[in-house]
Amino acid sequence: MRTLGLAALLAGVVALLTGCPPQLGGGTPSPDDDDAAAVDDDDFATDDDDFATDDDDLTPDDDDTPTEPVEGVGYGWYFGECAGACLLDLWLDADDVVTVGISDWDGEWYLERSSSFTTEGIDQFVTALIGVDWFGLQEVYGCPDCDDGGGEYVWMMLGDTFDIRADYEFGNPPDELVEVDWIYDQVVAELLSCEFDFWIIPPAECEPWGG
Repeated sequence: MRTLGLAALLAGVVALLTGCPPQLGGGTPSPDDDDAAAVDDDDFATDDDDFATDDDDLTPDDDDTPTEPVEGVGYGWYFGECAGACLLDLWLDADDVVTVGISDWDGEWYLERSSSFTTEGIDQFVTALIGVDWFGLQEVYGCPDCDDGGGEYVWMMLGDTFDIRADYEFGNPPDELVEVDWIYDQVVAELLSCEFDFWIIPPAECEPWGG
C-alpha cells in the first residue's frame, strides 16, 4: 500500500477549486480535455483542461483560480472556564510530522510530542480529508464552549495566508466532519496514551500524559 502523505492533499485541493472529482493520481481525462487549447469549450462542468489561460471565469471548471500548496492541517479543543491544561492542538505539517501539544491560556506548554503516521493511517486520514468540502464548511457550528461545554475545531492552511477553520461544540461535530473528527480523536488518544495500535508510529520515547 502506498503512502499518500500530506502532499497528496494537493490533488484534493485542486479538485475542490476547479470542480473536478478528487483524484490522487491517474484517472481518465474528461471528453473535452483541451490541453492544447487556450479556451475551454465548457461541454462538461467537471472538465479538467489543465490550462492556466482558461477563460471560463463563472463556471465550476474555471482553471483560473490559483491553487496553493497545503502547508498543514490540524485539529484542537479548548475549554474557556478552565485553568491549566485547557487547550489541545494537533497538527500535521508538510513534512508529514504530526505533533500534539497541550497548553494553558497564557501560552505555557505542558506537553509537545511528535511522530509520524503509519502507512495505513496516513492513507485513511488523507482520504477522509479529501472527502470533506472544505470550502463549504461554516466557520462555526452550534455554540462551541457555551456554558463551559468546550469547543473543537479543524483547520487547513493553504500557502502562507489562506486558512480554513471550522469550530463546533465539543463532542458534536457536524455531519460533514464526523469521520475526520473521529480520526483526529483516535490520533490524539494514541499520542497521549502512548498505546500505538494503528494510526501513529511509536516515537523513541513516550510517557503517557496524565495531566
